[in-house]
Amino acid sequence: MTRLAELLRRHFGCNITEEDIRLSFVGSDGEPMTVEIPANHEKEDCAVAGACEPEQVQAFVLTAKDPESDAAAECVEKIKSAGIPDTAIYVQDYLESFVHFVVHQEPDLWTHAVVLFTLEQGVLRSYEMIMKRQTRPYLVQVFPGPVKVFDGDDGMDEAFAELAMNYFRKKLVSSVFLAGEAFEGNWMKRSLKVLCAGRRVFQGKNLFSKGACYAALSFTKEKRASGGEEVPFIYLGERNTKSFIGILTEARIGRECREVMSAGIFWRTCHVVCEVIADDAEEIALVVQSAYTGESRQEVIPIPGLPKRPKRTTRLKLTFTCKSVRCCHVLVEDAGFGEFFAPSGLSWEQDISI
Repeated sequence: MTRLAELLRRHFGCNITEEDIRLSFVGSDGEPMTVEIPANHEKEDCAVAGACEPEQVQAFVLTAKDPESDAAAECVEKIKSAGIPDTAIYVQDYLESFVHFVVHQEPDLWTHAVVLFTLEQGVLRSYEMIMKRQTRPYLVQVFPGPVKVFDGDDGMDEAFAELAMNYFRKKLVSSVFLAGEAFEGNWMKRSLKVLCAGRRVFQGKNLFSKGACYAALSFTKEKRASGGEEVPFIYLGERNTKSFIGILTEARIGRECREVMSAGIFWRTCHVVCEVIADDAEEIALVVQSAYTGESRQEVIPIPGLPKRPKRTTRLKLTFTCKSVRCCHVLVEDAGFGEFFAPSGLSWEQDISI
């Protein structure tokens, strides 16, 4: 821990597996460093606290194979017990961390499709990352590819080579990433030649925790270590919201739409709060826009009984949470107006499809 104490640590990525805890953080050179802590560490939550000053943490991203699992929820509680504030804690799955890792590499590595292979307990899985550049921000999706189950070590190299050749046929692939210790050693002979044919190939065991660390940087709007701007993208994973939500407000030039909730949020941790001034309003008008198609529709939340107050002194608090990846719950509360008008205690709520 002596070396850790010498480094600036405000952004963390954490991958907790059955074997160990991979804790990545941004070092003094701006690149993620990783330490490994045994999973049976008696004070693993304290180990997290020992690697940082909790009050200085700007973002702590937990990445998990299944971020909806009880194990992931338990890990979040351990992170909180280490003193990390709730507002700095984020949760994502391995594929989202993979995307963050990739887009923080050289752009040449993700000009075309990017393929990820994982190998765990004899099961080889493949994934293809596709970036839609016709929109701004870019839309990123990761699609599952072929799966191969190996019966022992015999024939793994040949089987992997055949799978890769068939998978890459008629595909433009810029780079390939091999995640996990199972790819270490010298067993990949023919398969490595297939992978490297016109593509750059990388292997590492801390890819997901480092990707989560890059995500932590992105979530706090930090600049890339290279000095360039963050790559603007939205990850549309199976557990992430697929729509933008905006609120229609009155402006001098007429009604305008102000975005309040982005697409690409892990639905279980979605919690967005905003305030609006509503003069003589009888309803709140929201605009829901699909990230896929760009099509939008209007949703109206009636707010009957709102007290009449002087102009620009009616303040409403809106809280957006998700009941599922396709359902957003909106709570509207009368927030009063400081010392002049106390909150009435009135509230209205509605579910909207996203």
